[in-house]
Amino acid sequence: MALTAKSSSSGPKVAKAAVGVLGGQPTVHQYLDRDEHHDVAVLTCRNVPHDGWLTCSTVTLHQFPNLLEDRDVRVELMMVGREADGASLEGLLSSAAFCVMKDQWLAAPGVVFPEFVAQFFESSTTPHLMWAEPFPARELSGLEIPDVGTIHWLLGVPLSDAECDYLDTEGFDALEAKLEAADAEYFDLWRPSVI
Repeated sequence: MALTAKSSSSGPKVAKAAVGVLGGQPTVHQYLDRDEHHDVAVLTCRNVPHDGWLTCSTVTLHQFPNLLEDRDVRVELMMVGREADGASLEGLLSSAAFCVMKDQWLAAPGVVFPEFVAQFFESSTTPHLMWAEPFPARELSGLEIPDVGTIHWLLGVPLSDAECDYLDTEGFDALEAKLEAADAEYFDLWRPSVI
């Protein structure tokens, strides 16, 4: 597992910390934006949380500000999916990271990146991507990494159109309760809507 020279020295430390929590078989790929002015490293841990699945996470996004009201909360973005969808999940996460680093999109629990899933999975029943606490790996909620600082991971949860509308009208806590009550599979891009 190696990061390219373009990455800062903190990237490998963050990747190592994430692998320490997630486990699995790790690899790291570097992604460049269209203009090749920005790059982001994405860690993929295979067979996490189960055989045939993987967990992907950015590991260099924390180098960029993420302003939540008057606080700068440094984040990394993660998703869980089927092994067959690994390249698309990595592409989705790198695109989301570029929105945070280049366009100052806020990444925080309850924030939705509209149509993000649909860009990479056209047939998905859940075209939108909402960020939530990383409940499959709670240690990543606020992990103190020596010589780096506290990094907060956010889990991408795909949402249907109706769920997104419900979030807008009823709020994050109400939607979270609906998803939990329905035992919705947060990694299933083709699940039925709970609304």
